Amino acid sequence: MYTSRSIVQIHPWVDESPSHLRKTVAMSTRTPRFSWHILGDFAAMFFITGAVTTPFQGKGDWDVSIPVVVTAFVIGMALFLRRKAPVTILAVTVTLTLVLMFLGVSGPVIGLPLAIAVYSVALRLPRRQAWLLSALSALVLMATFIFATDFQFFDPAWIALLAIPAFATAAGSYSRSRRELLISTEARARAAEENREAEARQRVAEERLRIARDLHDVVGHHIAAIGLHADLADRALIDHPEIARESLDVVRTSAHEALSEISDMMKVLRENTELAPSPSLKNMSDLLTRFRRSGHSVTVNAQGNLENLPAFSDSVAYRVIQEGLTNASKYSADATSRVDVTRREDSIHITILNPIDSAQPTTNKQGFGLMGMRERLAAVGGTMEISTDDNSGFQLMVRIPLSREQQL
Repeated sequence: MYTSRSIVQIHPWVDESPSHLRKTVAMSTRTPRFSWHILGDFAAMFFITGAVTTPFQGKGDWDVSIPVVVTAFVIGMALFLRRKAPVTILAVTVTLTLVLMFLGVSGPVIGLPLAIAVYSVALRLPRRQAWLLSALSALVLMATFIFATDFQFFDPAWIALLAIPAFATAAGSYSRSRRELLISTEARARAAEENREAEARQRVAEERLRIARDLHDVVGHHIAAIGLHADLADRALIDHPEIARESLDVVRTSAHEALSEISDMMKVLRENTELAPSPSLKNMSDLLTRFRRSGHSVTVNAQGNLENLPAFSDSVAYRVIQEGLTNASKYSADATSRVDVTRREDSIHITILNPIDSAQPTTNKQGFGLMGMRERLAAVGGTMEISTDDNSGFQLMVRIPLSREQQL
């Protein structure tokens, strides 16, 4: 039977996600207010501007030579290409900085282009490679500074040549790690959302299939009885009005019962009602009464203790008998069936036998009822076999395990 717990409720992923994951993904997808690239571009422009305007400072005399201006200008222009080729631009920057040192340029400002180039390398290369290139660049510049200039121990220039690349590498590595973390977090969040959506779709599909099976089980035999007795009433209406009246009574009763059971099912689906008990072999007598009242003769042979069965086996066994008798009422040649139910040590065996009309061609086509029966049995590790011949008729044989271990 249906329970209100079986209805799938799909909530948006954002409502159930951890708050820190939502914030992280929001940060990764939000346009940053500040970019280190912008700072690097302005620093490069400042260096170019300084290199170009330095010759015109003072009282009109040239403070530096033209080679210094050209070298500084080339460094500044090269920095604009650091995003496309960071390692190449770092090598160019180090080389041209060495040229500036040999031309007599010194001071902390000489480390500014190196910081920009090193930061770009650290932002794009793995941490170990970035620190290795940064250390090599600093050592080369430091050695050149010692031999090419008037080295003094307390000169801030050489301290800047060591400190600036280190800070730039640390900043670039941190930015790279943070960016990778944000990208990874966003990818995991996207994958989690896709998995949740796929799982929700699967659960909805399973629930729809379950609704279809239960709807067929609940009202299938009523509809079969209605069709059978409506046809009988039509043929007996003139010559045998009493039989027609009895058939119409069965049609009316079956229709009321079908509508009642559908209404009960809709209430469970729409409302948070109390859970109804699952179908059980304990209610098999009521099931047989409904079929017999509709004109179907059923003989039952039960062996073994059918009390206190596991709920999952008990429910499936009831549905198997219900669907088997529904099929028999549709296709049996003389509206008779025999049901054998045997409880063994580890399983329940059910056999449903009904004669078939030899004049009608047999077919292997199975309807939704038998399809749903196979699905129910597969869910609990059960098996089903069907055989058809002119002598024994249509025979349905089912085995249902009693232990959970056999279902897995």
